[in-house]
Amino acid sequence: MRTRIPRDSKLTDIIQLLENAGTCVSVLIAYMAACGDPTAELSVRIGILGRGFRPHFRILRHAVDGQADRAENILAAFDHRGGEISTGPQHNRNWSSETNSYAEIMALQRIV
Repeated sequence: MRTRIPRDSKLTDIIQLLENAGTCVSVLIAYMAACGDPTAELSVRIGILGRGFRPHFRILRHAVDGQADRAENILAAFDHRGGEISTGPQHNRNWSSETNSYAEIMALQRIV
């Protein structure tokens, strides 16, 4: 049985677990930029079904920590290889309850 990372984990919490943190953060920044103005209240949740080595990512606009995502707030989701994945509110239990902002992801790029 797989060990799940904690439900409230954020990318900043598990960055040391990633197999290729630098590439992961660079790809995430590019995906966030492709979703529009990344400074316009974009954030990211990580998938929590794995152990944090190669998480999936969900990019959101106007997300609220601790609250379920609505369909209109979900902009994109992709796996650790950058492949697009299908996700919707029915999958909220698979995603962290907390988010990282675009600024927090940019700060990670300077340390990985």
